[in-house]
Amino acid sequence: MNNNVAEKYSRIVSARRSRLTICIVALSLVILFLALPSRTTPVAAASTLSEPVTMTVSYQVVGEQLVMQADGSVKSFRNGVYTGAFDPPNFIFTQGGTQQSIQLAVSPFGAHPVQVDSGTTWSVDANPLLHAVDNLNGTVQWYSSQQLTGTASETTIIFIYTPQYYLTTSTDGDGGSVSPASGWYDAWTVVPITANADSSYMFQSWTGTNDGSYTGTDNPSSVTMNGPVTQQATFAFVIPENALLLIPFAIIIVVVLKRRKSRQSTP
Repeated sequence: MNNNVAEKYSRIVSARRSRLTICIVALSLVILFLALPSRTTPVAAASTLSEPVTMTVSYQVVGEQLVMQADGSVKSFRNGVYTGAFDPPNFIFTQGGTQQSIQLAVSPFGAHPVQVDSGTTWSVDANPLLHAVDNLNGTVQWYSSQQLTGTASETTIIFIYTPQYYLTTSTDGDGGSVSPASGWYDAWTVVPITANADSSYMFQSWTGTNDGSYTGTDNPSSVTMNGPVTQQATFAFVIPENALLLIPFAIIIVVVLKRRKSRQSTP
């Protein structure tokens, strides 16, 4: 009987040891699995750069023949007469996430195909002559009615500029006003000018300076914007008609007063 008990006890101990061994092995496998480095597949970072598009850009100036020089500057001629040297307009755009700038070529002799980041903003000079040496002290500019800024897309743009000159109008002292007011006008256009006299004044004359201006007594008159023009109107004071009617009475009064004074001084 004792042998049976001992044998049974031995089997129980052996089974418990087997279960304990299995638990230790399982626990070890779990710990080993958790300790292994992660093998997740890395996700590629999304690119922040836009796909490039091609913009073909150039420019023209109405009425001007433009000749590109070796140094990149441009000389302009009108009817074969030299009118000045200027730098071409700057085209500002984004390429590869970085802002870039190029000088435009004259159409139709040249055009710049430019790779621009799609959806980014571009711009071009509104007045290329703003800082030019030959801008005649700020009295000449290039003006464009086109959209001079936008969003990049596949396109071809010719920026067309019109030369403009500044008309300066004024009066020589008091006596009236002039129209139009000083301002910019397209080159070679004819601009009417009018002098408006105030009460007790009359228009006398115009004095004009520079090519296309007017000097004389015609009113209204006109000027031609061949270049910057200055016009000044002169007015003269006029004695009112009512005052003229009083002159004879004033003379009589003066004569009477003089005679009275003369009699009073006679002994």
